[in-house]
Amino acid sequence: MAKSGYLSRTLYHKVERQVDPATGRQYDLRNVALVPYWTYSSYGYDSDLDGLSNYEELLLGTAPQNNDTDADGLYDGWEVYGHNWVDYPALGADPLHKDIFLELDYHAAVKPSQAVLTKLTELWATLDIPNPDGVQGIALHPILDDVLPETNAQGAEYDCKTDHYDVWDRDTRTGWPYFDAIHRGGFYYGQVCLGPLKSDGSRQTGGGGWEGGFYIKISPTNSDPDDDMTERMQHSYYQMIAHELGHAVGLLHGGYEGMPCKPNYHSVMNGEAYTEVSWGGTNTLAGSRMDYSRGEFVGFPLDETALHEYPALPGLPASARNVLTFFGVNTPTRPTDVNPIKTGFRVSGSWIDWNGDSSYAGTPIAFDITNAGSECATPVRLQFLEDAIDSDIIRAALPVNVKSRAPFDGPHPAFPFKTPTAPPEPCMTEVL
Repeated sequence: MAKSGYLSRTLYHKVERQVDPATGRQYDLRNVALVPYWTYSSYGYDSDLDGLSNYEELLLGTAPQNNDTDADGLYDGWEVYGHNWVDYPALGADPLHKDIFLELDYHAAVKPSQAVLTKLTELWATLDIPNPDGVQGIALHPILDDVLPETNAQGAEYDCKTDHYDVWDRDTRTGWPYFDAIHRGGFYYGQVCLGPLKSDGSRQTGGGGWEGGFYIKISPTNSDPDDDMTERMQHSYYQMIAHELGHAVGLLHGGYEGMPCKPNYHSVMNGEAYTEVSWGGTNTLAGSRMDYSRGEFVGFPLDETALHEYPALPGLPASARNVLTFFGVNTPTRPTDVNPIKTGFRVSGSWIDWNGDSSYAGTPIAFDITNAGSECATPVRLQFLEDAIDSDIIRAALPVNVKSRAPFDGPHPAFPFKTPTAPPEPCMTEVL
């Protein structure tokens, strides 16, 4: 107790950093998890409880009042010193640039090539997402991890949907037994599986993604790595992973909504409606120009209760109007002014024949564009269709995606060299 007329304050043991004897690298604050509220780090007060002192944040350029300066879902301290035995900085983490870490487990026969992974990282680096370091984009870090078993517990061929994806409990966020425990809370997760055999001897393809994880089922590529950039199957891996990873970070088939086949949403997420030909690309890694939506049709909604065939979408830039000519066209050999999976959706200059009746109405018509063919079949209804800027959706979802899968229950040692015990008693009372 302080004497009358004096102030007293409580000080705690000064926390020290742990050094990994194998590398000599300093990784974490030794007793940081034991100090109530993670108030102190090695070099002083930690205002935002991210494992970096205010002084360190000043040196690094991170925000001392924001525990996730770059808003990527990873705490600043994790990106500087690592977390849960994962050396995030050695893997490329930067507290001033958004990172996505992705664990990929796979069947040996369908292991994604380095060419596919490189193409994915290049795509994500081009996203229109700002960062504190002044460089646009997201640094995607896909990491090939475990080889999946060929058979499941019942002895049947392992299926990454029924044996993996379907056992994920979205309420408790449990399941996915092959997802490494040390990656949970900091990584997204994906499985690349050999598609089940069909009666004709071919392999089933498909995929799914939701809340931080995804899977794809696919056929093997050929065995020649020299043609990875031109082999069409390599492009299929790229396209499917890009699409399902989009789901894992918060994108739906209609961007912000689960509505497929909107003509005015030009995105890999709208895969049933738009393919490489709509971007002027080819189905190879070398020729791919596939992309997420950049908002080409923002400001040009389509009201299916009142579609104008002439003039159709006045003011729409010529480049975007040209995209519409490829709506549903899967190969360059098909007519570029006809939508083959619809009923004849035709674009001709300022005219658009929305209902495919080979005429252009002078007054608005009602027509369900998104339900005019089997590949995009939905319950028949007239809707208001809007574009979405995919990067804006990703940017908004990213800060909470990782944390939502492993709720933050207080600071954790990056490399737990010591077993946590009860919080320490104050070591000294200084009387002023």
